[in-house]
Amino acid sequence: MHRIVCSTLLALVPGLHVLAQAPSSGEPGALVRLYDVGRTMTRIYAPVDGEPANLCRIAPVIDLASTRGDFAPMQDRFVTEVIATLMIEESGEYQFRLTCDDGARFFLSDRTVIDLDGLRSGESATVSAGLVVGPQRIRILHFDNTGDALLKLEWKRPGAEGDFEPIPTDRLRVPPTESRMTMSGPRRVAFQLQRGRPGDGQPLAGLHPACDLFLIRGSALYEPRVSGLAFHPRGDLVVTGWDFRNEVYALSGWESDDRGDMRLRPLAFGLEDVMGCAVVGEDLFVLQRQELTQLICDPGSLGTTKEYRAVCANWPISGNYHEFSTGPVLKDGSLHIALALALDEAGRTLSPQVAGRGTVIKVLDNGEFEYVASGLRSPTGLGVGPDGELFATDTFGDGVPAGQLVHVKAGRFFGVKTSPPGPFQDKTPSPPAVYLPYAEVAMTPMQPSLIPTGPYKGQMLIGDISYGGLARAALEKVGDEYQGCVFQFSQGFESGVARLAWTQDGALFLGGWSIPGWGQPGKNHAGFHKLRFNDKSAFEMHTVRAKSNGLLVEFTQPLPAGFGGDPRFYFAQQWRYAWSSEAGAHKTDEQPLDVKSASVSADRKQVFLEIPGLKADRVVYLRLLGGFRSESGADLWTAETWYTMNTLPTETGTVVSPAPSLAAINALSPEETAAGWKLLFDGKTTAGWRGFKKDAMPDGWAVEDGCLTRVGGGGDIVTAGEYDNFELSLEWKVAPGGNSGIFYRVAEGDGLDAVWHTGPEMQVLDNDLHNDGQNPLTSAGACYALYACPRDLTLPVGRFNQARIVVQGARVEHWLNGVKVCGFELGSDAWNKLIEGSKFKTLPRFGKEPKGRIALQDHGDKVWFRNIKIRPLPATP
Repeated sequence: MHRIVCSTLLALVPGLHVLAQAPSSGEPGALVRLYDVGRTMTRIYAPVDGEPANLCRIAPVIDLASTRGDFAPMQDRFVTEVIATLMIEESGEYQFRLTCDDGARFFLSDRTVIDLDGLRSGESATVSAGLVVGPQRIRILHFDNTGDALLKLEWKRPGAEGDFEPIPTDRLRVPPTESRMTMSGPRRVAFQLQRGRPGDGQPLAGLHPACDLFLIRGSALYEPRVSGLAFHPRGDLVVTGWDFRNEVYALSGWESDDRGDMRLRPLAFGLEDVMGCAVVGEDLFVLQRQELTQLICDPGSLGTTKEYRAVCANWPISGNYHEFSTGPVLKDGSLHIALALALDEAGRTLSPQVAGRGTVIKVLDNGEFEYVASGLRSPTGLGVGPDGELFATDTFGDGVPAGQLVHVKAGRFFGVKTSPPGPFQDKTPSPPAVYLPYAEVAMTPMQPSLIPTGPYKGQMLIGDISYGGLARAALEKVGDEYQGCVFQFSQGFESGVARLAWTQDGALFLGGWSIPGWGQPGKNHAGFHKLRFNDKSAFEMHTVRAKSNGLLVEFTQPLPAGFGGDPRFYFAQQWRYAWSSEAGAHKTDEQPLDVKSASVSADRKQVFLEIPGLKADRVVYLRLLGGFRSESGADLWTAETWYTMNTLPTETGTVVSPAPSLAAINALSPEETAAGWKLLFDGKTTAGWRGFKKDAMPDGWAVEDGCLTRVGGGGDIVTAGEYDNFELSLEWKVAPGGNSGIFYRVAEGDGLDAVWHTGPEMQVLDNDLHNDGQNPLTSAGACYALYACPRDLTLPVGRFNQARIVVQGARVEHWLNGVKVCGFELGSDAWNKLIEGSKFKTLPRFGKEPKGRIALQDHGDKVWFRNIKIRPLPATP
């Protein structure tokens, strides 16, 4: 065993490492989460924020070994996350020892104090830390690739002699706010190479470009955790706050975009868990956990409440912390309210329930109520949508495999059964209008609201407390039922978004909160904003409509001429959601879909994707790949959408663009010929190519299906001609886990034993399965080991990627799938500094040849190249 001693001392500064408001409650032990990664790992990868684990369990001490079955049923290729609150009862210097197989990283109060990343076998490291009395958050990330797995954290208390010992169970607490949600199947982890970008596999990073945002919360105004918003005909915006005050306010001056013109005055006090409000005529109603209350003010005014009149207070409730009430929302002259189920502290549905929970109720004129729909788990949002219909959101958990937007109609049952049985539980469950996939587009969806104006009029916005921001849902009717798609819409707010209210002139007020265990990480405890559409436009999918044979995608801006018709740049798959007590929430029947053709409309704002094999009762995921840009050059704001295909339509989409054929490959258009392009490969023979430092083409390369293909060992190949200043364009694909490269300005001669001794390389790689894909410096598109690719731009394995290399004098650019991934100047100070720190520093001619051959690498894997063409360029841009 190797022992690495870390002498770092965390200074004894009072409060330096004490968790602010850290909970001291919780059951003894440490929370252990196990994530099935399902791929080769050589270093630590953290679970994506909000990603459910495959398994959660409580360990009495942090001493886990596969030989004892502590990681079971995990065997290989998994990630472990350990979280606990360490209770320090004596200030002083503590020592910790971390032992692991494979790698692990130890965080103390969110600071890395021991880093044993990489493939290891039972190695240890120690650290000294000055700690003060109080709770300290500890977290460990660990991974196991193959073989035995081991993870152990031990300590020595101040003044203790002898060896390290396990931290006792009574000094560890499981933070009660930590999620214990689980889901089967491979889980998402964060690799070093950025997968996607904001709006493409990641949450958006800012405000939607078509919106302007104005902050209302500020020092001149009280800062409520906004739980309800409603406009009163006397000109005020009624605001309810869900916090220790549980008060109701009137906001005046909201017409201004300057918060200095706004005033917030109190209307009501002493309420309990105020979760919403509504105005009917001039009557003001607020919703408490256990009661719908009318606030009676002096006649003709909206001032301090004189009377609190209980309108309805007899719905079922047991006192459980999770029995929230949501609403009220006016529909057909009556106020509607949604009632959440009772849960335990781990978020599991309790049984038995008080009969009648998990429902939407309608309040009657006599103060009684009637049930409208049932089978909900945690309805956190209620709102009016298209056609004046009522919609509710429900949250992922027991019986709800993903967030949902459901169409509330009388007598509907949405699938969550309770004991004793609730109303309508004998009916066939109604599917959601739209699924909101957990941690992909939503986590705790809140109020849905119809967009009354602007470029997205008629669609719906959905706030979210935990994922944060706003999602956008575009619904259509197939038969008599709603279904449709959902997109990420905007982030950029101070807190998670809970409640929405539109003004008559089309401005949107939105408010919410973030609290420990229920909120967007890193956000403010409260947020209150005003949002208004501006005259700008974001380039994105406006809507997606289903056809019997595919999807019709409508964009907000036209595509460039000649773009959008290549089906390779669309990725689609479909799945069903399922729930079981054994596996929890999971996707099942996952199936990749082949986009057979892409037909672009005359105005280039619509593309019909011909997709055989679409099925009903599925979620269809669509992602736009590569360098999608609008005609004006704008990048995509969001690149993905999820369509809930409850019913397959009968209407057929029109196919006007057939799938590409080999006849259009390895050929030049008249325009390309006029621009000086020349083919380097005719698609039929290997003419114009030979082995590096050889007279003939090696046997390991052949023409296969119109591609220049590495089929066996034969070494690197080069062009017959040499090129100095040029633009090279080609397409490539690799076998799963494959590696190759494109080299330029390659020289041959004595002492030059490989193409990389002189020529820089554009990496060709399967980023997902090859270890080099985990490092941006060696991922596909990079100038190998020198200039990194900023993010993963490769298409799924099996599809051809488009590569472009531009060389003019000393200036070089690498482009992958329409995106410039790196640019540099050969021989510059920056270049020379990188060379000095690389494996190329002993190669005197590397990157210095004024001209040379193009080379394709034999790295031992099957690789295909086609459409290889080149044109000369002047020496200067």
